[in-house]
Amino acid sequence: MTLPALRARETRQRILDAARTVFTREGYGQAAVEAIVVEAGISRGAFYHHFAGKEELLRVLLDDHLRGEMMELRELGRGWSVREIIEAVVAYQIEHLRSHLKGDLSLEFWAEAAREEWVRDLVADFHRRARDGFATMLRLGQATGAIRSDLNSEAAATLLLALFEGVSVLQMLDPDEFAAEQLSEEWASLIERLILTQGGGDIEAFRVLFSGSTEGVLAPATEDDA
Repeated sequence: MTLPALRARETRQRILDAARTVFTREGYGQAAVEAIVVEAGISRGAFYHHFAGKEELLRVLLDDHLRGEMMELRELGRGWSVREIIEAVVAYQIEHLRSHLKGDLSLEFWAEAAREEWVRDLVADFHRRARDGFATMLRLGQATGAIRSDLNSEAAATLLLALFEGVSVLQMLDPDEFAAEQLSEEWASLIERLILTQGGGDIEAFRVLFSGSTEGVLAPATEDDA
Protein backbone atom coordinates (compact mmCIF):
# COMPACT_ATOMS: atom_id res chain seq x y z
CA MET A 1 0.00 0.00 0.00
CA THR A 2 1.31 3.43 -0.94
CA LEU A 3 1.86 6.11 1.69
CA PRO A 4 -1.03 8.30 0.39
CA ALA A 5 -3.37 5.30 0.44
CA LEU A 6 -2.29 4.43 3.97
CA ARG A 7 -2.87 8.00 5.12
CA ALA A 8 -6.30 8.03 3.46
CA ARG A 9 -7.27 4.82 5.29
CA GLU A 10 -6.05 6.23 8.60
CA THR A 11 -8.02 9.45 8.07
CA ARG A 12 -11.16 7.52 7.21
CA GLN A 13 -10.82 5.46 10.39
CA ARG A 14 -10.25 8.61 12.47
CA ILE A 15 -13.50 10.02 11.09
CA LEU A 16 -15.41 6.83 11.96
CA ASP A 17 -13.96 6.75 15.48
CA ALA A 18 -14.82 10.43 15.96
CA ALA A 19 -18.36 9.91 14.65
CA ARG A 20 -18.89 7.02 17.06
CA THR A 21 -17.77 9.20 19.95
CA VAL A 22 -19.86 12.22 18.93
CA PHE A 23 -23.01 10.22 18.13
CA THR A 24 -22.81 8.47 21.50
CA ARG A 25 -22.15 11.71 23.40
CA GLU A 26 -24.58 14.04 21.63
CA GLY A 27 -27.02 11.75 19.85
CA TYR A 28 -27.16 11.33 16.10
CA GLY A 29 -29.87 13.95 15.62
CA GLN A 30 -27.99 16.64 17.54
CA ALA A 31 -24.52 15.79 16.28
CA ALA A 32 -23.02 18.19 13.75
CA VAL A 33 -20.44 17.40 11.12
CA GLU A 34 -18.31 20.20 12.59
CA ALA A 35 -18.18 18.38 15.93
CA ILE A 36 -16.98 15.22 14.18
CA VAL A 37 -14.37 17.22 12.26
CA VAL A 38 -13.07 18.75 15.51
CA GLU A 39 -13.09 15.38 17.30
CA ALA A 40 -11.14 13.78 14.45
CA GLY A 41 -8.72 16.72 14.17
CA ILE A 42 -9.16 17.07 10.41
CA SER A 43 -10.44 19.66 7.93
CA ARG A 44 -13.99 19.75 6.55
CA GLY A 45 -12.52 19.07 3.12
CA ALA A 46 -10.91 15.88 4.39
CA PHE A 47 -14.22 14.83 5.92
CA TYR A 48 -16.19 15.30 2.71
CA HIS A 49 -13.48 13.59 0.69
CA HIS A 50 -14.36 10.37 2.55
CA PHE A 51 -18.04 10.75 3.47
CA ALA A 52 -21.02 12.57 1.99
CA GLY A 53 -22.43 13.36 5.45
CA LYS A 54 -23.82 11.97 8.69
CA GLU A 55 -26.15 9.49 6.99
CA GLU A 56 -23.32 7.70 5.23
CA LEU A 57 -21.35 7.59 8.48
CA LEU A 58 -24.24 5.95 10.31
CA ARG A 59 -24.63 3.39 7.53
CA VAL A 60 -20.94 2.44 7.69
CA LEU A 61 -20.96 2.28 11.50
CA LEU A 62 -23.98 -0.03 11.45
CA ASP A 63 -22.30 -2.30 8.93
CA ASP A 64 -19.06 -2.36 10.94
CA HIS A 65 -21.05 -3.08 14.11
CA LEU A 66 -22.73 -6.16 12.66
CA ARG A 67 -19.59 -7.47 10.99
CA GLY A 68 -17.70 -7.13 14.27
CA GLU A 69 -20.40 -9.03 16.16
CA MET A 70 -20.35 -11.85 13.62
CA MET A 71 -16.57 -12.14 13.80
CA GLU A 72 -16.70 -12.27 17.61
CA LEU A 73 -19.45 -14.90 17.56
CA ARG A 74 -17.34 -17.04 15.23
CA GLU A 75 -14.59 -17.11 17.86
CA LEU A 76 -17.01 -18.51 20.43
CA GLY A 77 -17.25 -21.89 18.71
CA ARG A 78 -14.21 -23.27 20.48
CA GLY A 79 -15.87 -24.93 23.48
CA TRP A 80 -15.58 -28.63 24.24
CA SER A 81 -19.32 -29.20 24.14
CA VAL A 82 -22.30 -27.55 22.51
CA ARG A 83 -23.45 -26.50 25.99
CA GLU A 84 -20.14 -24.68 26.51
CA ILE A 85 -20.55 -22.95 23.16
CA ILE A 86 -24.07 -21.88 24.15
CA GLU A 87 -22.79 -20.57 27.50
CA ALA A 88 -20.06 -18.64 25.67
CA VAL A 89 -22.67 -17.07 23.38
CA VAL A 90 -24.82 -16.09 26.38
CA ALA A 91 -21.77 -14.63 28.16
CA TYR A 92 -20.96 -12.65 25.02
CA GLN A 93 -24.51 -11.32 24.89
CA ILE A 94 -24.35 -10.30 28.56
CA GLU A 95 -21.10 -8.42 27.98
CA HIS A 96 -22.76 -6.73 25.02
CA LEU A 97 -25.61 -5.68 27.29
CA ARG A 98 -23.11 -4.12 29.71
CA SER A 99 -21.80 -1.98 26.88
CA HIS A 100 -25.38 -0.87 26.16
CA LEU A 101 -25.74 0.38 29.71
CA LYS A 102 -22.43 2.26 29.43
CA GLY A 103 -23.67 4.26 26.47
CA ASP A 104 -22.83 1.99 23.56
CA LEU A 105 -23.78 3.34 20.14
CA SER A 106 -26.33 0.51 19.75
CA LEU A 107 -28.86 2.47 21.78
CA GLU A 108 -28.41 5.44 19.48
CA PHE A 109 -29.19 3.21 16.50
CA TRP A 110 -32.46 2.20 18.18
CA ALA A 111 -33.38 5.73 19.21
CA GLU A 112 -32.82 7.16 15.75
CA ALA A 113 -34.69 4.26 14.15
CA ALA A 114 -37.80 5.36 16.03
CA ARG A 115 -37.57 8.81 14.42
CA GLU A 116 -36.29 8.23 10.90
CA GLU A 117 -37.59 5.69 8.40
CA TRP A 118 -34.25 5.33 6.61
CA VAL A 119 -32.53 4.48 9.90
CA ARG A 120 -35.34 2.07 10.78
CA ASP A 121 -34.75 0.33 7.43
CA LEU A 122 -31.04 0.08 8.22
CA VAL A 123 -31.65 -1.36 11.69
CA ALA A 124 -34.21 -3.80 10.27
CA ASP A 125 -31.65 -4.92 7.69
CA PHE A 126 -29.08 -5.25 10.51
CA HIS A 127 -31.37 -7.68 12.31
CA ARG A 128 -32.24 -9.61 9.15
CA ARG A 129 -28.56 -10.17 8.52
CA ALA A 130 -27.93 -11.13 12.15
CA ARG A 131 -30.84 -13.59 12.00
CA ASP A 132 -29.46 -15.05 8.77
CA GLY A 133 -26.08 -15.47 10.44
CA PHE A 134 -27.62 -17.38 13.36
CA ALA A 135 -29.71 -19.47 10.97
CA THR A 136 -26.56 -20.39 9.03
CA MET A 137 -24.88 -21.53 12.26
CA LEU A 138 -27.91 -23.64 13.15
CA ARG A 139 -28.10 -25.28 9.72
CA LEU A 140 -24.42 -26.19 9.86
CA GLY A 141 -24.99 -27.63 13.32
CA GLN A 142 -27.81 -29.72 11.88
CA ALA A 143 -25.37 -31.08 9.29
CA THR A 144 -23.21 -32.52 12.11
CA GLY A 145 -26.13 -33.95 14.09
CA ALA A 146 -25.52 -31.56 17.00
CA ILE A 147 -28.66 -29.51 16.29
CA ARG A 148 -32.15 -30.98 16.02
CA SER A 149 -32.88 -31.98 12.43
CA ASP A 150 -36.55 -31.01 12.78
CA LEU A 151 -35.68 -27.47 13.91
CA ASN A 152 -36.81 -24.64 11.64
CA SER A 153 -33.49 -22.77 11.58
CA GLU A 154 -34.96 -19.45 10.39
CA ALA A 155 -37.72 -19.46 13.01
CA ALA A 156 -35.32 -20.51 15.78
CA ALA A 157 -32.82 -17.82 14.76
CA THR A 158 -35.59 -15.20 14.89
CA LEU A 159 -36.62 -16.35 18.38
CA LEU A 160 -33.04 -16.36 19.66
CA LEU A 161 -32.49 -12.85 18.31
CA ALA A 162 -35.77 -11.67 19.82
CA LEU A 163 -34.79 -13.18 23.19
CA PHE A 164 -31.56 -11.20 23.22
CA GLU A 165 -33.20 -7.96 22.10
CA GLY A 166 -36.00 -8.39 24.64
CA VAL A 167 -33.57 -8.89 27.52
CA SER A 168 -31.63 -5.89 26.22
CA VAL A 169 -34.68 -3.61 26.36
CA LEU A 170 -35.77 -4.85 29.80
CA GLN A 171 -32.31 -4.38 31.27
CA MET A 172 -32.03 -0.91 29.76
CA LEU A 173 -35.34 0.11 31.38
CA ASP A 174 -34.82 -1.59 34.75
CA PRO A 175 -31.25 -2.90 35.15
CA ASP A 176 -31.67 -3.93 38.80
CA GLU A 177 -34.77 -6.03 38.17
CA PHE A 178 -33.61 -7.57 34.90
CA ALA A 179 -29.88 -8.07 35.46
CA ALA A 180 -28.79 -10.37 32.63
CA GLU A 181 -26.11 -12.03 34.76
CA GLN A 182 -28.86 -13.48 36.99
CA LEU A 183 -30.56 -14.98 33.95
CA SER A 184 -27.51 -16.56 32.34
CA GLU A 185 -28.01 -20.15 33.56
CA GLU A 186 -31.67 -20.35 32.54
CA TRP A 187 -30.91 -18.46 29.35
CA ALA A 188 -28.36 -21.10 28.30
CA SER A 189 -30.66 -23.95 29.34
CA LEU A 190 -33.55 -22.49 27.36
CA ILE A 191 -31.42 -22.33 24.21
CA GLU A 192 -30.08 -25.83 24.85
CA ARG A 193 -33.58 -27.29 25.14
CA LEU A 194 -34.68 -25.48 22.00
CA ILE A 195 -31.91 -26.48 19.61
CA LEU A 196 -29.96 -29.55 20.78
CA THR A 197 -30.41 -33.11 19.66
CA GLN A 198 -30.33 -35.72 22.42
CA GLY A 199 -27.29 -37.51 21.03
CA GLY A 200 -25.13 -34.41 20.87
CA GLY A 201 -23.82 -35.13 17.36
CA ASP A 202 -20.24 -34.67 16.20
CA ILE A 203 -18.98 -31.88 18.45
CA GLU A 204 -15.62 -31.57 16.68
CA ALA A 205 -17.31 -31.10 13.31
CA PHE A 206 -19.75 -28.67 14.91
CA ARG A 207 -16.91 -26.55 16.34
CA VAL A 208 -15.19 -26.38 12.97
CA LEU A 209 -18.36 -25.47 11.12
CA PHE A 210 -19.46 -22.98 13.79
CA SER A 211 -16.12 -21.20 13.70
CA GLY A 212 -16.36 -20.75 9.95
CA SER A 213 -20.08 -20.19 9.63
CA THR A 214 -19.94 -16.39 9.55
CA GLU A 215 -17.54 -16.33 6.60
CA GLY A 216 -19.39 -14.70 3.72
CA VAL A 217 -22.35 -13.59 5.84
CA LEU A 218 -21.11 -10.03 5.46
CA ALA A 219 -19.01 -8.66 2.66
CA PRO A 220 -16.01 -6.74 4.03
CA ALA A 221 -16.31 -2.96 3.85
CA THR A 222 -14.06 -1.42 1.22
CA GLU A 223 -12.73 2.01 0.55
CA ASP A 224 -15.28 2.24 -2.27
CA ASP A 225 -18.10 2.13 0.30
CA ALA A 226 -17.17 5.62 1.47
